[in-house]
Amino acid sequence: MLDDLSTVLLVDDEDHLLAAMRMALEDDFDCICAGNADAAMAVMEDQFVQVIFCDQRMPGRSGVEYLIEVRDRWPEIVRIIITGYTETNDMIAAINEAEIYQFLTKPWHPGLLVMTAKNAADVFRLNRECDRMSLKIRCLSRSVESKLEEKRKVRREELGFENVLRETLTRLKWNTSRTAAELGLNRVELRAKIDRYGIAEPGKFETCGEEEE
Repeated sequence: MLDDLSTVLLVDDEDHLLAAMRMALEDDFDCICAGNADAAMAVMEDQFVQVIFCDQRMPGRSGVEYLIEVRDRWPEIVRIIITGYTETNDMIAAINEAEIYQFLTKPWHPGLLVMTAKNAADVFRLNRECDRMSLKIRCLSRSVESKLEEKRKVRREELGFENVLRETLTRLKWNTSRTAAELGLNRVELRAKIDRYGIAEPGKFETCGEEEE
């Protein structure tokens, strides 16, 4: 089904090369063609694109210049340069500025074009999945912390924080690190609470089993 195919944008000012690329890829991808950088940018305003194959030498903006803008606006899109030249400056700019995924040189082999497109589409999907999982983990972390804080709040309200603090200090033998962690405080906040409630220290204050100076 066409809806299940990744969308590949092909950008080249030579119509016969666009037609050849489309012929090689259209069985496996939804292909969109553009004759220059401006036309390609207009396509991307309306279409969801996962992979771009772009010629380097085109009238107007070069492939690298176009892909730099793509990187800035849609960094998740996998970018590939096709060139008949191997100029060092172009290659350095493509790697460092446009952050391209791969170079392809002309004349390209259809099998290599298809393999590169499939690998690029896989990279796009994997990056999307990693982003989704990262967001899920952050949301879960915030949710867990929020629930813990709610429990701390309820406990403080039910027993009174002063009583909780006294009980915790006694139970943990005045281990400040463990006491602070259990009550959701840092060391400075814990000291301030102890001073505020006038809780007397039985001997020297201990941290992790060691005496503080």
